[in-house]
Amino acid sequence: MSSLNILILWTYQSTYIESIVTGLILDDNNVTIIYSEKLSSYPELQDVHNLATRYFIGESDLPCEIFSKNWSIVFVAGWHKKYFRKFLRIRADVIRVMYTDTQDQKNLKFLIYGLLFKRLRRIYFDGGYVPGIRQLKFLERLGFSSESASIGGISFDDSTFQKSNYKLSSRNGPFLFVGRICYEKNLQNLCLAYDLYRQTSTNPRELQLVGPIENFVPLEQTGVHLMGFQSKREIASLLNSCRAFLFPSLFEPFGVALIEAAACGAPLLASNNVGAVEHLISANNGFIVNPNDVEEISRRMLEFDEWNEIVLQDASDTSEALAEYFSPKRWVIRFKNLSTQIQHQKGYLEKEPNSILFFLSVIPKYRREVVDRLKEVFDQKISFQTTKSSSDGLVVTDDTLRGIGRGRILNFYNILFVQIGNWRKTLHSDCLILDLNPRNLKIGRAHV
Repeated sequence: MSSLNILILWTYQSTYIESIVTGLILDDNNVTIIYSEKLSSYPELQDVHNLATRYFIGESDLPCEIFSKNWSIVFVAGWHKKYFRKFLRIRADVIRVMYTDTQDQKNLKFLIYGLLFKRLRRIYFDGGYVPGIRQLKFLERLGFSSESASIGGISFDDSTFQKSNYKLSSRNGPFLFVGRICYEKNLQNLCLAYDLYRQTSTNPRELQLVGPIENFVPLEQTGVHLMGFQSKREIASLLNSCRAFLFPSLFEPFGVALIEAAACGAPLLASNNVGAVEHLISANNGFIVNPNDVEEISRRMLEFDEWNEIVLQDASDTSEALAEYFSPKRWVIRFKNLSTQIQHQKGYLEKEPNSILFFLSVIPKYRREVVDRLKEVFDQKISFQTTKSSSDGLVVTDDTLRGIGRGRILNFYNILFVQIGNWRKTLHSDCLILDLNPRNLKIGRAHV
């Protein structure tokens, strides 16, 4: 597929979306991105180079020029933003793809939410590009077809997070967690499991917690080190030397941190509430655990200690290979394939029509050259349907035109005008072209 003119409407700036934009630009696409707000959690986040069209709009409206540009596709996260919805309604002619990390859940609140959004998505979106299988089930519930939805809609910075060429002996470091230091990440149970691990292990490793502190500060505990915020390169270095990456979240829609750890070749441990586990953890590169089972987490940490270099090598290679699926390059390929599938589904890429019909009120003499030229180009494929004169009689059809279908106009008290004549042929045309006249009713299956 050729390069695309892409508009991205996103709720906030993050390392994840920056990686995607970089991938799209390197693929020679034209990208404009609009954020509704900045993300202060990443003080070192840099703008993507060579991207001049970037906006932070706060709670204001979209820039006026955004509405009129010739976009190929729009990628949206944050449909609840009123100015995003306004654009999606006005530009229904553009392919509109939503991103969401919402998982299918079985409760009354989610049932009501799902039914409501099932209606809204028909207005605002043509397709969905979501992180994984759990989110795909949500899209299926909303009525998206297999042709208009795809998984793999999340990526990572593969220029930073990649496996180093260090010897495997360098993976003899501590256990590592990276993310927000908060209760939702289940660090309270992780610390309890680590304490149990230290009591059992003959040569216990340290546990490093990396990330901004929010609503949880671990009690002072032997072997647990609170590292605070670290840069991406510092985190990549830690991921390349850690014994295993631990991610026992109580709830995690997907988990970019798990992808970054896998890309660095780290063995993985994650809870069954992390959406990425189906995609990144196999039988030989880590463990999926119950986030509330402290003993299980502790036992798996002991098992990581027992792995020899051959097992570690296999686990590292597996993690790296599984992470490759989410690389920016692979992301772009899937995104463009999804765009093509939606175009086919909407009929944008149908074969050349066999019949083209112009449904016009009148064709006056000064339009004769246009009609002759169209007939010359399209030959037998093109036809015209018109009437003798306009409703006020001031403009009449050229009498010398041949092969033109002629109907008539019904006048209802000079209030309502309806043009009739040869509707059967009109509605069965492969391509139907109407003038901007309200009496030309757009009905049936014809393409306008």
